[in-house]
Amino acid sequence: MVLHNFTKLVHYLSAACGNLESNKSKTSHPIYHPQFIEVDKYLTSQYLLKLIKIVGYHPYPLDELSLMASAVQYHMPDIIIDIGTHQGKSARIWFELTQHFGIQTSIHTIDIFDPNHPEFPGHALGKFIRDIPVEQHIGEGYEISCDLIKNYF
Repeated sequence: MVLHNFTKLVHYLSAACGNLESNKSKTSHPIYHPQFIEVDKYLTSQYLLKLIKIVGYHPYPLDELSLMASAVQYHMPDIIIDIGTHQGKSARIWFELTQHFGIQTSIHTIDIFDPNHPEFPGHALGKFIRDIPVEQHIGEGYEISCDLIKNYF
C-alpha cells in the first residue's frame, strides 16, 4: 500500500510539476539490475541492523525500512522530498541510506510550523536532521515540492 501510494504521488507530482527526467546513468551502479526489479537484499539487511541503532524501529518497522532501502538502491534518486518533517526520522533514514549506498542525492524535508497542531513537536521539530546535509523547509508541502522539482530539473 505504501509503495502504491508513493507511486501515485510521484505520478501526480510529475504531471503537476512537469515531466521528471534524470541525467544519472543507472546502469553503472553495481546494485542495479536493469532486467529485474531487484536489489541486493543481503547488503540491505546488513545495513538495516546498523540503521536501527540510529533511528530506532518506530514508527518504521523493519519491513518499511527495507522497502525504503530498496527504493533508494533501485531508483538512485537525484532528489528526495520528504513531506511531513515532524522530528525528521524519515529524512534521516533517507540520508543514512544514500550515504551508506554511495548515492549522490539532494534531500529536502517539508513541514508546516503550527504550534496549535496537536502533533506539533515544538523544539524537537527536525531534531534527527540537525547538523546533517538535509534541507528543511517550512510551508505548504505541495507548493514547495513543485518549486523544488522545477528548480532541480
